[in-house]
Amino acid sequence: MTSPTASAPGKVNFLQLADQCRVIKTSPAWTEVERTLQWIEESRRTNKEIDPADERLDYVNRFSKLLRESAPLISNALCCGAIVGACLKTGSRGVRVLNGLSAISHGFHFVEADSGTIAQNLEQVRVMLAGEIPKLKDWSLPNLSIDEKPDSIASWTRVMHENLDAIDLAVADFTFDMPKYQQQAWSVWNERFNRLGFSRTVTFQATLAELFCAAADVPPTFALRFDLNVATIVEWSAMVAVASNADIPDGVPGSPPLPAIASSMPKWAAAIALHALGFRISFDDFMARVHTRLNLHSDIPSTALDKWKWLFSGPPSRASVLLITLGANSVVNGWRPLEGFSILATTQATCTKTVQVLPRRISDDADLVGWIGDVKANIAVLPLSLTHLAIEMPSTSMPPTLSNEVSDLVTTLRNVHNVNVVRLFAQSPTVSPADYGSDTFIIAKDVHDFASQLQRSSSRSAAR
Repeated sequence: MTSPTASAPGKVNFLQLADQCRVIKTSPAWTEVERTLQWIEESRRTNKEIDPADERLDYVNRFSKLLRESAPLISNALCCGAIVGACLKTGSRGVRVLNGLSAISHGFHFVEADSGTIAQNLEQVRVMLAGEIPKLKDWSLPNLSIDEKPDSIASWTRVMHENLDAIDLAVADFTFDMPKYQQQAWSVWNERFNRLGFSRTVTFQATLAELFCAAADVPPTFALRFDLNVATIVEWSAMVAVASNADIPDGVPGSPPLPAIASSMPKWAAAIALHALGFRISFDDFMARVHTRLNLHSDIPSTALDKWKWLFSGPPSRASVLLITLGANSVVNGWRPLEGFSILATTQATCTKTVQVLPRRISDDADLVGWIGDVKANIAVLPLSLTHLAIEMPSTSMPPTLSNEVSDLVTTLRNVHNVNVVRLFAQSPTVSPADYGSDTFIIAKDVHDFASQLQRSSSRSAAR
């Protein structure tokens, strides 16, 4: 077994098949096998004798056995990935295959499945694809296997490329209607929320529309992983912004251009995202605000919202935070929502737009967010009381300059509404605390540390 071009640009490699897509087992680890192959090549080049008993050779032997056993599974996975990823219509074949296979892997939770279950899931995907794309109606693949023969790997590779070429031809003139798939995916999630509410304990198997959305990297954002626990604060906040017709924060990992997502984003997604971010209001207060602001009869919103009462469930927040991040380089980007803390993220560049679109009556009741959206074609008003404004700072020798709009927001919230202003650092800053006046300093690299220090700072403020 010689070292394959596993890390060549535009190709799916063994590390991705194991660690990212979980199509093959992660043991033996490809990284160990690769190092062993490099050692073998170097030994041969320098004419060094290789001890047959060297335990490193076991990595290669075990991995070779794994590939022989997994060859049919790998070939089926790559072909399914190629078709799902073809919705991209751009990039190299390898990129499209990887995007499609990654979508399938996450959509069917390969990380939790054995090889038999994965094979069944891939067969299910093949049936769905054949039903959607007419030229795949009679789609069949030879049982590609690898045996001990010297030319077996070369033969497998040649036939695999022929299959991928055939797939490219089959989908070349097929139109992937992404707006339609996005609408279908949102409808699926709407039905799940109607049936289960916001369940963090249930994972879902993907529909074909969701697989295409995931491969194309377009929302529904939380459908990209099919697990409501994994979306980050920044990702949920982006959903709030787009669904509220504000903007998408800079630096959201993997975020597509705004026009690609805004057209399909239902307004009820903002309410879902705010719930995920921890913002709560009691149902009675909600109804009172609906009637006060809109002068509606009591039976208009309540009937439609019976299925959505879970939006109001959960503990009240110990702190409600508008967090202005550094964008692409933010320490916040990997943070996930934390029980008992409400955090909505934006950036300096998009903060003004967010604050313009989301607030209603900020001047007279200190609510940061209160707007009218659409939940099941009816009314949703979710006012949120702000306790903290947190601004992420770079750890540099000079205090960064805030935009005039952000400075005005800081002044208004601090002086008019008594909102605590916090400066967040990923590491100890080189600036003096005096450069920020009376603002609280917090140094935190994870959301738990941030929340803990936020609570301590609030307790100190209350004591004073």
